[in-house]
Amino acid sequence: MQIYFGLNLDGYHAPKAKPAFDELTCGPRGFLQLLETRLGLRSVPASSFQRVLQFRKAVVEAAKSQPVFFKESSQQNSLATMATAW
Repeated sequence: MQIYFGLNLDGYHAPKAKPAFDELTCGPRGFLQLLETRLGLRSVPASSFQRVLQFRKAVVEAAKSQPVFFKESSQQNSLATMATAW
């Protein structure tokens, strides 16, 4: 199998005229999904909103013990800040 990996290639559709059975173009999420499938560790994918909420919770916990550079912006609009940082 030929894997084309790039950090910004999740959701990318190659402009090829014919489908290739042994080629995969993917980003980090697609590669993780491939590894989970091959190792039999398939999980239910979380939505982007769920991931933002999880990230916000982790940042709030981290901010209690150390200063973070986006503290002010997260206090103004925490969901937008976490979505941008995510």
